[in-house]
Amino acid sequence: LGARPGPVVEVAGPEVTTLWEMTRALEDPGARPVPLPIPGRLGRAFARGALLPGSDVEVVGPRFADRGWR
Repeated sequence: LGARPGPVVEVAGPEVTTLWEMTRALEDPGARPVPLPIPGRLGRAFARGALLPGSDVEVVGPRFADRGWR
């Protein structure tokens, strides 16, 4: 590993969607979401939105509902 060739560019999608919501949107009747609790500090961090982009991140791309595949 070496030095980064330039600044880090962060990009995020245009909406907040949970994996649960995306799975439920699939047309496959065999796709069923299963709750998977994540305990401890990691679970609390996820619940607080640790994976959501900050206000300085460029938001681009289509919404999940506009994905064009089934």
